Amino acid sequence: INAEYGETGLLLYNGQTVCNDGFDNITADAICREMGHLGAFSWASASYFSIQYDYSIGIDEVDCPYNFWESCTYETSNDCSHNEDVFLTCSTSGSNKRFTLVDKDGRTIESSTSQQGLLLYQGRTVCDDYFNITAADAICRRMGYSDAIDWTSDSSFEIQSNYEVGLTDVSCRFGTWESCQSVTFNDCGHDEDVFLTCRAEEKQQCTWDWENKKTTHCCNHPDYYYDSRCTSGASRSQLVSQLTFAVFIAAFCF
Repeated sequence: INAEYGETGLLLYNGQTVCNDGFDNITADAICREMGHLGAFSWASASYFSIQYDYSIGIDEVDCPYNFWESCTYETSNDCSHNEDVFLTCSTSGSNKRFTLVDKDGRTIESSTSQQGLLLYQGRTVCDDYFNITAADAICRRMGYSDAIDWTSDSSFEIQSNYEVGLTDVSCRFGTWESCQSVTFNDCGHDEDVFLTCRAEEKQQCTWDWENKKTTHCCNHPDYYYDSRCTSGASRSQLVSQLTFAVFIAAFCF
């Protein structure tokens, strides 16, 4: 396994496969860390490899309350089949930057714009198998966007043939990457490459409640121009007047 690239591999414990009963993200994290990685990037379970049937199933019901192996328990007896074998993709340095969007010339699209781009995982394209709007949301948020506007798959960029296909079977239960599963091996063609349009984060102007130490109101719409909670427009002049008045009173007292 190419640990630096972060490839998906069949998980073995003492030369035997691991069943997915009780397996979750914390358990994946603990095992990746035990193997010397930063943590888990993703995990999945299936009978992807023919060699799986050459192994016995070793442990089941792996449960880790914390993301280190010493906190984990497991059982050596099981009623599992090999389509429940765990596959892991572990995180390496810079894992948060694994997803990027590029334009037709291969230039990175900045997260401040909502421009459609070819989705890359670690410099390789992403296949559309199992992909949906929930996966699109999760990946856009992983890249620092608000969410996904739309996604599609085709071979509309000439540069696609310059890349290998790097990720497939992306399946997300919720719109966060922590809920997703994926694998790096695939049989996809570039006509299945994913294109994403992500929604850029809006910069909001917010007021701050100093007494309670929290944001009270965000003003980024003309409807709130005269709202007393906003520090823009008329309300900003009110705030300045209050500050000037306070300074005047203080000066007068002294």
